[in-house]
Amino acid sequence: NEVFARHAPNQSTPAAQWPDPVGSTRWYGFDLRLADDFATDPTGLVWLSLTQWKGVRGGQPAIALEVKRDTLEMAGASARNNLGPIKRGQWERIVVGVHFDASSAGWVEVYRDGALALPRTNRPTTTLVDGAPDPTYLKQGIYRSPTWTVTHVAEYGPVSIGLSKSDVD
Repeated sequence: NEVFARHAPNQSTPAAQWPDPVGSTRWYGFDLRLADDFATDPTGLVWLSLTQWKGVRGGQPAIALEVKRDTLEMAGASARNNLGPIKRGQWERIVVGVHFDASSAGWVEVYRDGALALPRTNRPTTTLVDGAPDPTYLKQGIYRSPTWTVTHVAEYGPVSIGLSKSDVD
C-alpha cells in the first residue's frame, strides 16, 4: 500500500505552484511502528525505504527515511545520515523539517520521540530534471528492492504537515 498527498492537480503544473515549492520550509510529523520481526539486511546492500519526499518525474527520491542494517537513516539522492537504531514493536513519533532546494541551501532536520536525531543538515532536498526543479511530494509505504523475499510490516499514524515544528509535534 502507498499513501501520498500534497500534489498539484496534475503533473504538468509548474513546480512553483506545487504545495511545497522550492524555497519553502515544511515540517512533517507522523507515528511509525515497525513489526516485532521486521527484517533487515545485515550487509546493508539491499535497500528499503519507509517514507519518501519524491520528485514527480525523477527516479531516486531527494530525501527518504530508510532502513539500513538495523538503523534508521535519512537518505536520498545526495546524502545518507544515521538516525540511530530502528525500534521494533513500538510506536515512535518522527518529526522531519525540510527546506526545499536543489542546492546545498536545502536542509533537513529530524527528531525521534522528541529527541534530536539529525541536527539541521544542509543538502539538496529537491532533484533537478532537465535542469529544472522536479516538484516534490510526500509518500509513505514500504518501498524495497525486489530481492527481498520476506514480508515487511510497518504501521503509520496520522501525518501532520505544518510551517513550524510546533505545528506537528
